Amino acid sequence: MNNDTTYIYANSTELTYLASTNYIPDPLASYIPNATDSRVSPIQLFFEILDTDQGGTVSLVEFTSAFKTIGQRLGKCFIYPNPISLFGQIDAKQQGFLVLQDFMNASCLNEDQGFIQILLALDAVTEGSLGGIYKNMHAQQELIRSKNGGNRPRRPAQGRFSYKSKLGRM
Repeated sequence: MNNDTTYIYANSTELTYLASTNYIPDPLASYIPNATDSRVSPIQLFFEILDTDQGGTVSLVEFTSAFKTIGQRLGKCFIYPNPISLFGQIDAKQQGFLVLQDFMNASCLNEDQGFIQILLALDAVTEGSLGGIYKNMHAQQELIRSKNGGNRPRRPAQGRFSYKSKLGRM
């Protein structure tokens, strides 16, 4: 048994990895191909998942319901601690709903370790529906590990970084 693992997912090595101390969070931008890539952003794909009524906006109810469902389906390691607070950070104009452009421009999403961990988990369990960011992350961390002689880099301190599928399919 791996002593670094805090929770074992019987049918998902990806979720077990993301829930372990072997997972080292980086800003979301580091897992996304360069800006000239024609693929849709994982943030945009996640917004489309959140927008359950397909009205072009995400309400507080849609937002919190999605995070509740994710936590219930993926387990305790993927429960977002305060989705209402995150909604408030993204909704800087205090409109009571989120539009795609505000969602994509929210720098807090790129730096929020819990949010990034949830996006990576969703991408893993939905076989890359958020643009394959889990595979990108895993490949980058394996490359770093091989350059460090098999040792994993140190995990950053908890909190923000210092530098800048559909739910039904899970």
